[in-house]
Amino acid sequence: MPHALFGYRPLAAIVPALLATGTSVAAAPSPHYVTIVHQADVTRPAGAVWARIGHYCDLTKWMGKPCEIVAGKDGEIGATRLIDHKIVEILVGRTATSYTYTQTDHISAPLHLYHGTLAVEPIDGRSSRIVYTLFYDNNGISDPTARAKEVQQRSALFAKAVKTMQSMAEAAPAS
Repeated sequence: MPHALFGYRPLAAIVPALLATGTSVAAAPSPHYVTIVHQADVTRPAGAVWARIGHYCDLTKWMGKPCEIVAGKDGEIGATRLIDHKIVEILVGRTATSYTYTQTDHISAPLHLYHGTLAVEPIDGRSSRIVYTLFYDNNGISDPTARAKEVQQRSALFAKAVKTMQSMAEAAPAS
């Protein structure tokens, strides 16, 4: 029976039903979730910072990677960007000063369940904080040393991106 509040069945209820029909259920691999968060304070209001760094393909400015919107409209849920001619990201959530995206299958590394959020949070009327959060599963990298290296490299890449965004925002005219 569907869950009364949300109209879905919990996984625990679905698996026995699938097994009873002879349907194969593959065991999910053990996830290895990674969370990376980088922050930088800016002496500009959140709206002014967002105007400078928050368009969906502004990463060209702060990451130096080519980006194009290949489906949907920039800033709208469902907008799809292609980064560096190979990475596909779909905008799945947004507010006035944030967006969240997910990646489809990653071409260059065995990553799964990859989500990122870029947000600018107001501190007060004159300053704000850039917050970039990544959450993903890198269980496709079995060697612990290689896994740690991947996390370190990705963290360094996004630390640099946040620092660049901070510099861009600080240089922006006050509004």
